[in-house]
Amino acid sequence: SETAAVVKEAKAKLAAKRAREREALIRKQKKLEKKASLREVIGPSKQEQFVTWIKGFAPPSWLYDTPAIKNTLVYNFTMDRTDKETDMPITSPCSKIIYVCIFLNIVTLSIDSYKIDSGLATALEILDQSITIIFGLEMCLKIAVMGLSIYVKDET
Repeated sequence: SETAAVVKEAKAKLAAKRAREREALIRKQKKLEKKASLREVIGPSKQEQFVTWIKGFAPPSWLYDTPAIKNTLVYNFTMDRTDKETDMPITSPCSKIIYVCIFLNIVTLSIDSYKIDSGLATALEILDQSITIIFGLEMCLKIAVMGLSIYVKDET
């Protein structure tokens, strides 16, 4: 009789626990339904809007993954690749130009000082603006090939 009472008490505790879990699940479902109905009324959150906006700039993967796109002049000029046979990286001509521009930019910035000849200052300013334009063109070419979301994505 004592064991029957213990078993009955354990069953009652288990039933109470299941009832509490069921009530918590119902509360959670109601909360999610309320959130979904609010989303229908007020629209998507700012984060969801931003993600949708960024995805709008990215071409679909089937577009830029095709051999026709990968063999285009712009793609081959701008994108670094890996040789399939040797598994060695192939630096694109665009990257080589950018490396030279980075070096020239370092030299330009290191030559600039407080008291400098006006002719040299003008030459440095023209060189600096030219390098900035080259950097901008490289960015535009890569965005055109990859799409904005892939260009911005961190691949580290």
